Amino acid sequence: MLLPELMDFFLGETLAKRFAAGLAPVCRCAACQGLVLDTFVSNHWQVPAAAHNAAVLMEWLRSMDAVEPAGRPAWWQQRCRRAVDRYPVLNAELDHPGFSAFKVPQQLLQWAQAPAAPQAPSMARPVAGVERGEP
Repeated sequence: MLLPELMDFFLGETLAKRFAAGLAPVCRCAACQGLVLDTFVSNHWQVPAAAHNAAVLMEWLRSMDAVEPAGRPAWWQQRCRRAVDRYPVLNAELDHPGFSAFKVPQQLLQWAQAPAAPQAPSMARPVAGVERGEP
């Protein structure tokens, strides 16, 4: 299961155990429509879990597609930084005996901490007549 706020995948059983105190997030993706993310604990939920993952990834794609290409690296890095910042907050919220904390994946940390990529010059070519304000 993709846990969007942490930008990482977990077994449904892992999410159920970590959110045992009843604090599991409600998913508003197109596939889940309000299901709690600790619901997906058995093979019965394989197809709905895959639909959730695809729906979340498609939401991310649509969001990124709305950003100018030159701004997409910064958009992605900001999303990664928000996820990295969410780990300690969520771990503090879930702190209970026997709790196994969520750990930031190394790849996510690298994306969040990567130096800002220089923006490439636009490769767009002017359309004939447009640069002069002609119709």
